[in-house]
Amino acid sequence: MDIVESVLSIRDRFLIRLKQATVFDNFFMRVVFRKKEVCQYVLRKILKKPDLVVIECRTEVQISKLFGKDSRLDVLATDSTGKMFNIEIQRETEDVPELRVRIYHSAVDSEMFRKGKVVTYKDVPTVYVVYISKEDIWGEGAAVYTVGKSLEFHNKTKKYDDKQYTVYVNAEVKDKSDQDISALMEYFKLCDPNDSSQGVLSEYVRYLKIDEKGNDEMYDEFEKEFQGDIQKKSKADDIAQLMINVNFSFEKALKALGIPEDDYDDYTALLNYFYPDVMKV
Repeated sequence: MDIVESVLSIRDRFLIRLKQATVFDNFFMRVVFRKKEVCQYVLRKILKKPDLVVIECRTEVQISKLFGKDSRLDVLATDSTGKMFNIEIQRETEDVPELRVRIYHSAVDSEMFRKGKVVTYKDVPTVYVVYISKEDIWGEGAAVYTVGKSLEFHNKTKKYDDKQYTVYVNAEVKDKSDQDISALMEYFKLCDPNDSSQGVLSEYVRYLKIDEKGNDEMYDEFEKEFQGDIQKKSKADDIAQLMINVNFSFEKALKALGIPEDDYDDYTALLNYFYPDVMKV
């Protein structure tokens, strides 16, 4: 899909994308997990904690200046006991997921220290990172993998608990030993509004995809993904005005406006479409 098509038909493409949208689509995931009850439902299922009560759930949480740069978490939730839960939806294959998860744990800890919620080491909260992928990244034929830690000494092993827990879940394996989670992951892949099998998650997906008010909520979120393209259209108008009114060449106008060379092809396409006569001069 080129930039011209992106600028021309955002609303039309939104309706198509919404119909096909799943939890693995970023714009859809952001809205679905904002609903506290949905976040709670998913965590209860995956962690097998039916009494877990989520009191806060945020999506796309910016963690400022972690290791010198901003970091972003897909979902960050807190339960009634103070435990923290980071849900990450991985859309593409990651070469070193264990190292990515290490950063997620660090990001959550950083956020707690930054907010002053951790005064002593005893105040460090329990943190769960739930890493959800489309594929079985470990290739062992399981839908769920949990990470355990141990203290080893004198050929003995004892449990080591640093209050950091990691759970890997994938939507590829239909696991008979974890049928409920496999069914949830299958729903994540399809998000069929006519499928009512996943309780409050199904209800909210149906609202977002079928109800007019839900559609409007989703459109506002969807549009954010194309703000960059819309801004380029505005900048293309500025380029055209320099070419028409100041008699700048296309290249001189680009340089005058400080446009990076990597974006030249986009502006060429936009000017050729919206101002073909100017580009012929």
